[in-house]
Order: sequence, then structure tokens, then C-alpha cells
Amino acid sequence: MSVAGTWRLESFAVRDEQGNAVSYPMGEDPSGMLVYTEDGWMSVHLSHGGRPHFAGTSQRAGSTEEKSAAMETYFSYAGSYEFTGDKVFHRIEVSSFPNWVGTEQWREPELDGDLLTLRTPAVDGNRSTLVWRRVAKTG
Repeated sequence: MSVAGTWRLESFAVRDEQGNAVSYPMGEDPSGMLVYTEDGWMSVHLSHGGRPHFAGTSQRAGSTEEKSAAMETYFSYAGSYEFTGDKVFHRIEVSSFPNWVGTEQWREPELDGDLLTLRTPAVDGNRSTLVWRRVAKTG
């Protein structure tokens, strides 16, 4: 499975065992980018659509409320990846969620042309399903 390249998020939903959406962790209009390099590195960024801007121009000078809202509406991590059988393993080196640093997260990938679907392991019968579209090369 050749997934090397850049992918733009099409949808992100938590689905029940029947495939019905039960929630949208980043809202119904999320944005995101996923990059898989040919030499085994990956990076993912997920964002709630329509995130509010800070009142000022400095992230560090933002209010506690602004910083809290920014953290609740954005998620990212990066590290190496490896395909083994029917799973892709993400070995996380940096993450906006500190508890994931040093962990391995696996996904079940499904590639259909320019669409890549990644499903997380089930938790209480529900699975996160992220659908990505390959981004055309620039230049």
C-alpha cells in the first residue's frame, strides 16, 4: 500500500458498530493534514473548523480561556510509521497530547484511489473513522 504523500482531511467521525456516526470530535466541518514520507515518517494535524482567533497577535500572550479553547479544538502528533499486514503503526515522538509521546497507536487503513480511510481500534463498540484525500503535487 503506497500512502507516501500529503493527505487532506475529508471527514472525522466516531462511528458505532453499524457504521452510524455518533459524534464528530472536531465538529462537522473539520480540517486536517496527514503526511507520510517515503522514508517512514509521519505527521498528522486535526483541527475543528472555524476556530476562533486570539484577541492579540502572540500565542504566548493569549488568555487562559483562549489557550484552553485552542487546545480543545486542535490535535497533532508526529513520529515514524510502519505498515504490517492490515495495520499501520504510528510510533509517536511528539504530540499535543503529552500522554501519547512514546506510545504506539495503530490504525486499520483502507486505500481506494485517492481516498485513505483510517480506523482506530474500537472503544466501547465505537471507532474513530478518518477519511483523507490525497493532495496533488505542487510545482
